[in-house]
Amino acid sequence: MARLMRRTTIAAAGITAVFVLLWVLVAARWGPLMRLDRHVDARLNTYATHHHGQTTAWRLLSDVGGPALVRILLVVGGVVLFLYRRLRAAVLCVAVAVGTLVVVTAVKDIVNRPRPVVAHSVASSPGASFPSGHAFTAAAAAFLVVALTTGWSTRRRIAVRVVALVVAALIGISRIVLGVHFPSDVVAGWVGAAALVLGLLAATAGSARLSATSADGQDLGGERAARPWRVRQRRADP
Repeated sequence: MARLMRRTTIAAAGITAVFVLLWVLVAARWGPLMRLDRHVDARLNTYATHHHGQTTAWRLLSDVGGPALVRILLVVGGVVLFLYRRLRAAVLCVAVAVGTLVVVTAVKDIVNRPRPVVAHSVASSPGASFPSGHAFTAAAAAFLVVALTTGWSTRRRIAVRVVALVVAALIGISRIVLGVHFPSDVVAGWVGAAALVLGLLAATAGSARLSATSADGQDLGGERAARPWRVRQRRADP
């Protein structure tokens, strides 16, 4: 446990350093990065204007994967996990929801990067550009799913993780295709999300291992989960 906690902390620190580096490069308007951002946005804007059906699909994905909805789902998941007495997992869900809101809002206010200006606007979004709130929040939720499915069977674990990560990646990409974010905004969102989730895992590792034992002896990520009514029934038994 101590070794795992140490590795998680080191990984969180390293990824945080990458996030800060991107932050500095964007704030300093580093030439190569700015040119790459503008070039990719221009190319994808040309693609979007000539593929209206696909652009509509990207817009729908962006709307469905909005930060507010993802955070609501995280809080609801936290409540469900709390009822199943998965206390650490519940705390992690709520912490990720709150953490993404706080970090994204704070960094956007500090960097205050303008949104991209493209030749043919296909979507709009208010506020500053760096980092992408959609990419940050969706990726954080996906990384948390990866952590919470540790004890699942191999087939189910792989299937759920692949779906979560692919959906998060597509949500981030949709923001670039729609011309409302630069590529570096989205990459920073993914990197920042990884740093946040790893940091929270490290911070809560001392309380119990991720697959904390429930009332009926099953693990958090196990195939069988203790139902709240079963817990109450066992407590009532003499």
